[in-house]
Amino acid sequence: MKIILKVAATAVLLLPGIAFAQTETDSTPPVAATPTPSDTWLPNTLFKLGTGISRKSEYSNYGGLALPITLGVEHQLMPKFSVYGNLSPLFWVGGRGYSWDRDRPFAQLRGINTDLGARLL
Repeated sequence: MKIILKVAATAVLLLPGIAFAQTETDSTPPVAATPTPSDTWLPNTLFKLGTGISRKSEYSNYGGLALPITLGVEHQLMPKFSVYGNLSPLFWVGGRGYSWDRDRPFAQLRGINTDLGARLL
């Protein structure tokens, strides 16, 4: 008998909430479809930031880690033609240094590489 009363009390407490949750309707209006993009071509510019690990990175016990950071811009002039430019400063990070060079900074700029070009897609 106690079990039946517990089940009945639980049903009385939970069923109205379940029934209300099931009958609730969404009052938000439907979202209109987005228009399709036009066929006209617009020039695009791409800004790039990354590491040139595959180009110039290396590790030396005394020099530390050579880590190039690449900054680039690519601008599309026509649908299948673009021009680009990259700037890659090369930083040496860490390392032990030599006995006469104890007060050197943790990161040193060791060089700057640039490249310019055009790409036919």
